[in-house]
Amino acid sequence: MNNKTNNTITVTMNQNTEANGIELSFTGKPSASVRETLKINGFRWHNVKSVWYAKETKERLTFAKSLCKAKDLTADTDTDKTSKASKASKASKASKASEDSKTSKANELYLKSVVERLEKVEETQASLIKICENLTKLVKTLSETDKPKAKRKPKSDKAQAEAEAEADKAKTLAEAKKRNAKTYGTK
Repeated sequence: MNNKTNNTITVTMNQNTEANGIELSFTGKPSASVRETLKINGFRWHNVKSVWYAKETKERLTFAKSLCKAKDLTADTDTDKTSKASKASKASKASKASEDSKTSKANELYLKSVVERLEKVEETQASLIKICENLTKLVKTLSETDKPKAKRKPKSDKAQAEAEAEADKAKTLAEAKKRNAKTYGTK
């Protein structure tokens, strides 16, 4: 059996301005309840740096400062092998739940991207339909302008007579002006 005694641990906080984050370093492994509280407050474990980290918010900064002031933080203890087996079982279940959650999240993201692509296809399809309609109108207009112009319809007898009378008046007026020009010497 592997017995460890409860040790008091301390925590130091570092504000990572480059990443706009908060990093918490412990002198030992924090107890399960402290780790759970860290997770609830949005902190995650960084294996490489060996720190708990989170994006900086007002609430997280307040939480981190209160954690740094706490005097009764204890290190994690293993009482026996049964405890380790129990922890391994819990970790396995948590891992499975995490994998299921990740798969569900991935499926959700995939479906979202498919819906977005379908919306874009529908928009493109609508644009293509409008383009085809405009092209059809253009072809119709062009084919109408290429047709030989139809001869004017002959005027009705009455309209023809009026047009001829108007032409005669204009001709008579022109002749009168010509005679006056000869008589009086004006142009």
